[in-house]
Amino acid sequence: MKGKLHLIQKCIILIYCLLPLCMQGQRIIHVDVDSLTCLWDSVQIRVGYDWNNEVVIENPRTSVSHPGRVFLPDGTPCGTLGCSYRSPATFSGFLPGATIQSVEDIKFVRLNIEHSWIGDIYIGITCPNGQKVSLMNYSDNGSSNCSSSIPSNHRGWLVDNHVPSNTHLGDAYDFHSYTNGCDSTDPANQPGVGWNYCWSNNSTEGYVYANAWVGDTGNIYSSGHAHGGILDSSNVAAGTNFYRPDQHFSALIGCPLNGDWYIEVMDGWSGDNGYIFDWEMSLSDALVDRRDSTLTISMTGNEVTRTSDTSFLVSAPAGSTHDTTVTYTITVQTSDGTVYDTTAMVHFEMEPRLIFRDSLCMGDTFWVDTMAITETRKEIDTVYLPSGCPIVREFDLVFSPSYHFYDTALFCYSDFYTWHDIIFPTPGDYDFTAQTAGGCDSVWHVTIWGRDSGFVATPLISDDGTHFYHDTMLAGCRPMTVWLQSGTPHAAHSWWNWGDTLWYEGDEITHVFDSIGIFPIAYITESEHGCRDTAEIPSVWVFGRPEAGFIWTPETPAMSHPTAQFFSQSTPYGDSTQENLASMSYRWNIQTSGGYDSIWGESPVYTWSAEGGNVFGDFTVLLTAIQTYTGPYGEPTECEDTASAIITIVNDWLQFPNLVTPNGDGTNDTWKVVNMLECGLYSMNELWIYNKWGTLVYHVKNIAEESDFWDPEKTHSPDGTYFYRFSAKSMFGIVRTNGMIEVVR
Repeated sequence: MKGKLHLIQKCIILIYCLLPLCMQGQRIIHVDVDSLTCLWDSVQIRVGYDWNNEVVIENPRTSVSHPGRVFLPDGTPCGTLGCSYRSPATFSGFLPGATIQSVEDIKFVRLNIEHSWIGDIYIGITCPNGQKVSLMNYSDNGSSNCSSSIPSNHRGWLVDNHVPSNTHLGDAYDFHSYTNGCDSTDPANQPGVGWNYCWSNNSTEGYVYANAWVGDTGNIYSSGHAHGGILDSSNVAAGTNFYRPDQHFSALIGCPLNGDWYIEVMDGWSGDNGYIFDWEMSLSDALVDRRDSTLTISMTGNEVTRTSDTSFLVSAPAGSTHDTTVTYTITVQTSDGTVYDTTAMVHFEMEPRLIFRDSLCMGDTFWVDTMAITETRKEIDTVYLPSGCPIVREFDLVFSPSYHFYDTALFCYSDFYTWHDIIFPTPGDYDFTAQTAGGCDSVWHVTIWGRDSGFVATPLISDDGTHFYHDTMLAGCRPMTVWLQSGTPHAAHSWWNWGDTLWYEGDEITHVFDSIGIFPIAYITESEHGCRDTAEIPSVWVFGRPEAGFIWTPETPAMSHPTAQFFSQSTPYGDSTQENLASMSYRWNIQTSGGYDSIWGESPVYTWSAEGGNVFGDFTVLLTAIQTYTGPYGEPTECEDTASAIITIVNDWLQFPNLVTPNGDGTNDTWKVVNMLECGLYSMNELWIYNKWGTLVYHVKNIAEESDFWDPEKTHSPDGTYFYRFSAKSMFGIVRTNGMIEVVR
């Protein structure tokens, strides 16, 4: 028989204060104390304009910059961003939901930049919700690797009298690397000196825009703004020589103030590059809510921890063992030195919790004061003292009965006679006494029977379905197929498990491992008498395959330079520091005029050649990325992946005819440069045609189609001798030539 007597403790309700603080000439600020608390808890005290809102102390910044040098590659897709190079600047601290309401909200956008050939690049700005504005359009001088990435509505300069496209931004380093267009460490890609350029549509800040003549809109590429081959910079401090963006900043109305703003630069033409050294977005000071910027809030008292500018966490004095009341002083000071204060009291109280826990036998009684409990009871309830204080009572009382257990256990002779952690010497009938968890006596009557078993589990494994092995480890690449086979004589049933929670029955099982890891295989076999034996195949090692990929430069090799450098973009599986990863290797199969060449390396250079002539056309390149692991016995295991692409070598041998027959028969009616348009490499070009007296009869820039070449009929040019002068620029260099043309009808 067991019993207990518990005493009920005293409980007191917490007292707390909500005190307003009135500041002369300002709104009423409230002191808000959290709900009731126990002695060992903490309570929060907040200072705010009402019971729910805190006072805003800090103001957001209205100008955010992104420092740090960013390389702008030479019209070549690089890394994860491809042709687009973006740098973020983040605003925070504005009121939630605040947006740009007018162009006057944006003071200016500034870039410190250098770049050769201003006509090659596009510059835009994107706000946090994706609205985009073009600061400077792409000049649309032909097409190259990245020009297709520039939006069509952001192409073409907006003024007719524009600056030559080879004018520079800043003091640019006017060189570039064709073979290492993405590598800023290449000496040919070193930075020049960046100059500041500001864009704005703001009319309230008094900015002076860079108008070069009457009626000029102040666009950045007007010819009056360039001196010595460099575009005039902006004076940020004085607010002079500012430029207007191609797309009006009114397109940014509705943009959220808070979040990431991005400057985006795309180089649409191979042959020039540059750097951004930093950029800045400046917003109007009128966007800032400065109503509480002059307040300083503090609090003194026992165990005070500041959790924000306007909230504090307090707790009872360390070591308190009884109800405790603590007084705190809250002080608000304005920028003119005026101080306002008030006090708040927090009462920390003891909250008794009575726990009744015991295990008893049937027939015992458990006493709680005058209440007798004789059966299992698990519950929580609350009772109240006459004073109204609550007391929480938790009951966990278990009354256990006594039992007589009758059971029969069957064992194979190869097993141990162990049942419920009891070891039996031989089969037979046994009686013994044990106690339940509640300490109550019970009797077990157990009969142990023996059963014959004499077979041994023998699992077999294969990685080809033909050759099976016992007690060996296999290694392979995902997905890996494994064949399992029972080799146990007289087995009636077989079950297999390879690491999941399921068992699969069958004498022969095929399983595909589609996950990476080391998988032990468990095997259970059962005889016709019901006896079982178990075994485990050491493990199956499954390795991951790499992901093959590559790029090459130049994107379109020419017949005069049939050479390309390939760069593996392959990604090895997993972390290269893992212990069983040995190496990565790369095999390239490159189609030639007479078959295929095989070369190795991560970034090899290959030159096509042809016997008895030039080489041009389409050629297939296949990359095999090989990741080598160390297998379970130290042997190498290779996992592969492949990627392929077609490389086009164009005919860039320019031919200049010396005869034109504009007789309307459809043959040789116009004078054109053979292979110029077909190879697609000379989109930046210029042609002059003079008569024998030196008078210019035809001039064209950037020939893009057949009709752009000289037609003597359209220029009303009679038969006779004419002279031409031609220049063009491609990624392989500059072509300049002149010669004579005979016009014969």
